Amino acid sequence: MSQAVDGAGSGANAVEVSNVNNEEYAVHVIYENDEVYDNVNKNKYHSLTIGSYNEDGAVSSTVNGDVLVEMRSGYFDSIIIDGGDEDWQRGLSLNGNSEIIVTGGRVRDIIGDARHWNNKGYTDSVTFKGCKQCEVGQMKVMGNIRMIEAAELLVDYSKFYEQSDKVPFVNCDNLSITEGSRLTTRDAETQLKENVDMQNGTWNAKGKLWVYEKMTSADSHILFEKDYSIGHNHVYDSAITDFACFDSQNDTFVSLNPAKGTYGNFVGNVTLNSSDMTFMCPTDVWGNWKGGNSVIKVPAVTKNYDGTENGADIALNIQNVASEAATITMVDPDNYQELKEPQLGDNYVVGLKAEGDNPIESTFILGNESALGKGYYLKRVND
Repeated sequence: MSQAVDGAGSGANAVEVSNVNNEEYAVHVIYENDEVYDNVNKNKYHSLTIGSYNEDGAVSSTVNGDVLVEMRSGYFDSIIIDGGDEDWQRGLSLNGNSEIIVTGGRVRDIIGDARHWNNKGYTDSVTFKGCKQCEVGQMKVMGNIRMIEAAELLVDYSKFYEQSDKVPFVNCDNLSITEGSRLTTRDAETQLKENVDMQNGTWNAKGKLWVYEKMTSADSHILFEKDYSIGHNHVYDSAITDFACFDSQNDTFVSLNPAKGTYGNFVGNVTLNSSDMTFMCPTDVWGNWKGGNSVIKVPAVTKNYDGTENGADIALNIQNVASEAATITMVDPDNYQELKEPQLGDNYVVGLKAEGDNPIESTFILGNESALGKGYYLKRVND
């Protein structure tokens, strides 16, 4: 068994969990409470902290081995491994990984160990496993956030403090949504410092979104309601076509444009395979584009793009080579579920021609049947 030496309390000496038998977990906590606590704007002062502290501040403590926290039901104001910053410092040296597994309940703050996040020697992870209607206010300094077994999660601090503007993630790296899981993030700036992986998942991002590295998805439903940037860490790359920022297979993807001032950015190469993509906001692809027999829905033109400052934004701007066939379908600018017939002379896509791309109309194919019935087609012209 793990062994703790010295004590924690007022005027306490250092605490060490020595894990003398080298068990799988040096610390293993299981919390289960049937109490329902859904008050807004009120602390319960009920928290779990792996690091030690008292009224005099942090107490130096060491855990030699991994930590597992299982939350099965109930409520916590916070689950803290060790915040590692001025606000949440608990004096912990954790020589191992930590994982928090949530199968039920509500948690206002989930906080990892900033030393782990900064140094990348160990990883702090939180896994939402099969939980239904689970609510979290904010997650901070977590290496991995995972959703499995049809978990349902809302990340929204206003469910705990009504007037709070706190963002869903602070210094969190990787997000994984799989196995039929569903995530909703509140209308606030949302950032993932590394990658997003979705396999049979659903994500509704209500606020502006930055994914700093790659997003990979398959058989998933994605709804971005405001500006987004995928691969944002590569904005200043000199060889942008060397970076793949978005791979999508058999997805349903929708980006909205609620204020008619929203933009979408894929900062790198985009590879699609039989996906249904709706771009209601002007969308820039900084790298190469592969359509992969996907369907692309864009708003029917109300003001045409003409390449000048006075013209409108183009619906899909591909800054490098566009290849592989994709069907372009025009929809009502106010309702992406309603088709709208395009007019002769409308411009929808800018991109570079792939070498040997013949016939030249094979990359982007018009999808509106009413327009096809009139003999319309998407024609490539020199910009």
